[in-house]
Amino acid sequence: MPQRDEPRQPDADFRAALTFLFGHFIAGVAGALVTGGLVLWFDVAGLGTLIHRSDQPWLAAALMLFGLAVTFGGCALAAGVMGMKNWRRGG
Repeated sequence: MPQRDEPRQPDADFRAALTFLFGHFIAGVAGALVTGGLVLWFDVAGLGTLIHRSDQPWLAAALMLFGLAVTFGGCALAAGVMGMKNWRRGG
């Protein structure tokens, strides 16, 4: 019976690349939360008032912010992927 190979640990370059991309994603999510907060604060297009007057304002705000976070985070992650052509660990 053949022996099982032990699971391989990801190498340092792989971990560094994931850290690089995760940082881009987090920056996108942070930008989304700031943008969403400002949209609600300045009541752009009446969204702040509309959410405030709804039966479940926390749910409406959470859904709006989640959508923005996924969109902004995905765009920032894609920008990070496109910028990896010349990327080097630690540089």
